[in-house]
Amino acid sequence: MSELDYQEQSLTDLEYKLFTAKNFDHQLNVLDTLAITWQDYLFSFSIIGSSHLVEIELSNKKLIEILACVKVEEKFDFLYNKGLKINLGFEHSRLLEDSIKYNFTLRIINFENQNKYQDFNYSLQQEEENKLYYIFPGDNAVTSIEIMNTDEELKWITYHSYTKEKQVVKTITTLSV
Repeated sequence: MSELDYQEQSLTDLEYKLFTAKNFDHQLNVLDTLAITWQDYLFSFSIIGSSHLVEIELSNKKLIEILACVKVEEKFDFLYNKGLKINLGFEHSRLLEDSIKYNFTLRIINFENQNKYQDFNYSLQQEEENKLYYIFPGDNAVTSIEIMNTDEELKWITYHSYTKEKQVVKTITTLSV
């Protein structure tokens, strides 16, 4: 697992991108990765220095989902490349190749006080199968990715905590056949 220097980030800096690329040679700081296969597709789930990255090996290209506080070059074939109204929540759905349905939702979890926020943050740090988490230095923010699958559906839930705001961004992505 890589180490990272503290860099303050805000949930208002998050951007959601969905795109395809023949090659995605990124310069992102990958902190932890988990690879799985579902429906003969290879998935690579990564916690990056600024949130999460999912790479899906399709027939002749990669499908990339990224939620991060970084800009992505405009040279890719974007399926979604618009700003987020993060305080309102967000949803994006589409049909992918081989009739696979893709659905992404984003919601904000607000906490009344620091203790409830810290308790939730701590709960994200539990070791489980098919789960990644990373505790960021400085403010102890956490990003976690939990992956669940059946024959018909693959789902990943991410949590991105922001200590200064006492808020957590929760995303749920579902692929179904």
